[in-house]
Amino acid sequence: MTHPYPYPEKDDRTFAVNVDNVCITCNMYFQVPSNFQDHMANFHKKSMPYVCSLCGKCYGSTSGLFLHMQAHDGKTFVCPVCDSKFSQNSTMKRHMKSVHKTNQCSVCKGIFKLGLEFDKHILHCKD
Repeated sequence: MTHPYPYPEKDDRTFAVNVDNVCITCNMYFQVPSNFQDHMANFHKKSMPYVCSLCGKCYGSTSGLFLHMQAHDGKTFVCPVCDSKFSQNSTMKRHMKSVHKTNQCSVCKGIFKLGLEFDKHILHCKD
């Protein structure tokens, strides 16, 4: 039987993991996907009752499961700066802020540098 491992710290670059097999509740990593699914079913069923019928991942809310199911459906969100693809819009927005230091206007879809440039635009944008 494969045993779970504690998820590595951010600065531990020597340990590569498949993030699909990481329990976000107790921070454990499983090398074998079926062991991860068993863990979720046995230990977190009450706190995370919404289970993906395709891969066994569990969620604490229907909205969490819905967002997850979009990834299975192949829905992607593309970064307008570099064309990187993400399974969730929130991940793409976080990418834009951290990698490109930009934000996208929800009204006109323009892309602006974070800070004063974006703040000024938001005050005056009416599409």
